[in-house]
Amino acid sequence: MDRIEKTERTERTVEKGSTSRPAVSHQPLQSQQFFEQGMKNLTEKEARKALEELKMKQNQEMLRLLEEEHNRENQREARLKDITDIAERKKYEKVMNADRMKSQSRVQQLSE
Repeated sequence: MDRIEKTERTERTVEKGSTSRPAVSHQPLQSQQFFEQGMKNLTEKEARKALEELKMKQNQEMLRLLEEEHNRENQREARLKDITDIAERKKYEKVMNADRMKSQSRVQQLSE
């Protein structure tokens, strides 16, 4: 419920033309709940505008997350190249796989 209230305040701020931006969260917005709670009193034009802004924000957040994960993958690969010991390399590959699973989970969570 708290996330919905923050989203509603954000949308109102954007509609007023403010340039302030809230902190970005990796948690996906609950679109259905957003519309049920925050869109009841808006005209169709306002609702469409708010939806377009919401989609734009979600796309920007997805792009930011994908860039971040791409950078992490590059760092993992660079670190792996530096490891010459076979046992240490296998151990690090396990760590890399766990990191990749977490990354995949974050991307999937945001895309829902």
